[in-house]
Amino acid sequence: MAVELTPAGHPDLPSQFNNLGNSYLTRFEHLGSLSDMAEAISAHQKSVELTPTGHSDLPSRFNNLGNSYLAHFEHLGSLSDIAEAISAHQKAVELTPPGHPDLPSRFNNLGNSYIAHFKHLGSLSDIAEAISAHQKAVELTPTGHPDLPSQFNNLGNSYLTHFEQLGSLSDIAEAISAHQKAVELTPTGHTHLPSQFNNLGNSYIARFKHLGSLSDIAEAISAHQKAVELTPTGHPDLPSQFNNLGNSYIARFEQLGSLSDIAEAISAHQKAVELTPTGHPDLPSQFSNLGNSYLTRFEQLGSLSDIAEAISAHQKAVELTPAGHPNLPGQFNNLGSSYLTHFQHLGSLSDIAEAILVYQKAVELTPTGHPDLPSCCSNLGNTYLTRFKHLGSLSDISEAILAQQKAIELTSFGHPHLASYHHNLGNSFHLLSHLSDYCSNLQRSILHYKSAASFDFASPSIRLKAAKCWAQLASMSPIQSQETLLAFETVMNLLSLVAGPEHTVQHRHQLLQGMSDLPLQAAATACSLGHIDKALEWLEQGRCLVWTQQNYLQTPIDDLAQHNPALAQHFLDVSKNLEHAAARDSSLQPGMSLAEKISLEKEAHAHLNLANEWNDLLNNIHTTVPGFHNFLKPPLCSTLIQSLPDSGPAVIINVHHTRCDAIALIAGLDEPLCIQLPRLS
Repeated sequence: MAVELTPAGHPDLPSQFNNLGNSYLTRFEHLGSLSDMAEAISAHQKSVELTPTGHSDLPSRFNNLGNSYLAHFEHLGSLSDIAEAISAHQKAVELTPPGHPDLPSRFNNLGNSYIAHFKHLGSLSDIAEAISAHQKAVELTPTGHPDLPSQFNNLGNSYLTHFEQLGSLSDIAEAISAHQKAVELTPTGHTHLPSQFNNLGNSYIARFKHLGSLSDIAEAISAHQKAVELTPTGHPDLPSQFNNLGNSYIARFEQLGSLSDIAEAISAHQKAVELTPTGHPDLPSQFSNLGNSYLTRFEQLGSLSDIAEAISAHQKAVELTPAGHPNLPGQFNNLGSSYLTHFQHLGSLSDIAEAILVYQKAVELTPTGHPDLPSCCSNLGNTYLTRFKHLGSLSDISEAILAQQKAIELTSFGHPHLASYHHNLGNSFHLLSHLSDYCSNLQRSILHYKSAASFDFASPSIRLKAAKCWAQLASMSPIQSQETLLAFETVMNLLSLVAGPEHTVQHRHQLLQGMSDLPLQAAATACSLGHIDKALEWLEQGRCLVWTQQNYLQTPIDDLAQHNPALAQHFLDVSKNLEHAAARDSSLQPGMSLAEKISLEKEAHAHLNLANEWNDLLNNIHTTVPGFHNFLKPPLCSTLIQSLPDSGPAVIINVHHTRCDAIALIAGLDEPLCIQLPRLS
């Protein structure tokens, strides 16, 4: 109405168009109507065109025009839109004088446009520009300014995106730090606080996927729960908050395998879909994540209804994503995962053909240099490998190796997925070794398994999986060597790491199910190579691992108290608290309120803090108290021999299907004796 009543050439007309554009943009953000978005861009363009060069309002009008183009790009993914957004935001920055109070917010919006461009094309120069712009926004914003939390939030988002591309731990540390500052500086009750918690949770979950630290996933779930709790019913951000909470539960489920977590993930993702209006640009992603949750539960329980729901949700995600949208390759990738899993369950060749087809589309549509390209290549390779296992076609195993090698070539050292890619390629060379060039391909397989197991930046569970394959193949080699011992030593070290004291006793038992044979096989291999001392140490290390850890928490510390009474008492107190925490019931129960779930997460987080404190104290004892460098470590062979009684030997029987041995410890002898028992099985 104001625009219609203002005559052409009137000095207020540009301002009226500007306000009209802002109104259309606000309605678009709430309802997602493309006609509103088109009207917003048109009004802002007219506002810019009608504003004279040099006018003090021209920078703000370029800024608003850039915001409209950015919103349109985020909905449809057109490169011309994001190019216009960057151009408009650059002009807004250039035309704003130094010291102007709006300059920080204009740098902030320019950074947001570069981030969006990066997510579409994956150019590192874009993310560098985004970080630079967001840093300037923070630096130029005075302490106490109400926009400062938002500037820190966006700076954290830029660092998080850079981390997801390169995997640098300094980037994710900066992201978490910036997001923490955003939360700390946002007043209680502020409308932005839920989104600040949401982004903080996203940073923690990204580091969790890189390092596998349970304290990070606990922080992520806690932050996402707070985001949901603080977001009012009907708020447009609530679906996104539920979506990210579901993602956190999925990540923890993949690490710990608790069915209550996957149930919570499905529930959260269902709410995200239900609360997202038809036509909203986030709806395809919500369907995609819901499909991922169903797929994950199907892999655990095998219910056909779950895989049907997964395929249906992923198909909707693809159908609702416009051609050319930057998320489309990811939607194809997830749909491929559902088809592949359906094939693995029912064996229908049409499913594996569909999986390969959609994975190929994902690879083709992902731009060169994009951070998701290695993952798409890896999934395509794994699918070819799966079809090879069923049909035996050499072309399939060749395609699998090519795609998996490309995934590794495109992944920088230090990236959390690199270990998985090496493990997958190891699987392919292992299968190929049965068909051609056995020795060379077997060695290639061992090399890739060893690489995956040795990456200390990767998830311990992935490393353990690779180490087991490495050890199994090394032990099958006609000529065993020190390499075989190294493989089993890696397995034994990772076993202790995967089932550490940060887990409840019940969960440690679950984690170690199916692994009880590993210490026996390791000891048998050590005996066959003449390393009886190693065999003894590994048997002692693997003997009832969970019980040994609990026993450590109850160990008398009289000797330590004589050297450092305060440290001994602190260690004793933490040990008792950790023992109590390990016995708690950590399972989520049906019907729990959000407040009860948050309380349970607080207990889990307190448990993790105790475990970290216990490990820090133990390291302090090892490094600062003379003579205690082996305190609570698995005993060495020499220590076990020194502890023997004066009379009578101690004999340990190791029974494994490869060989059986008696290891005798006799007082007065410096080394154990190995007596092979060929008739024992």
